[in-house]
Amino acid sequence: MKGKLPERCIHAIRAHDNRTGLKAESKLDKALIASDSLANLIEKMDKTANELNVTTLRVELESVSLKKPWFKNNIWQCEEFGVRLDDFLRLGLNFMKEKRA
Repeated sequence: MKGKLPERCIHAIRAHDNRTGLKAESKLDKALIASDSLANLIEKMDKTANELNVTTLRVELESVSLKKPWFKNNIWQCEEFGVRLDDFLRLGLNFMKEKRA
């Protein structure tokens, strides 16, 4: 990807994989981590995005985070780049609904 994307995008991609050892620093880094984790959470549920709402996502996030606390930590990063959790969950759901349409 080097030479095809700006360096800040390459850093976000690398930082979003904790195995690289790079720390998420920018809003872009944190947004990629939060969005990827939310998409994974939604896709792992036994329901379609149309069957979900913010409340069911919050419940699932708490449940999954008992075994995998990084899910909650990753998704809550949305507040670090200025988006309240409920708004972030709603945005993610709306995107997944559009993606399936």
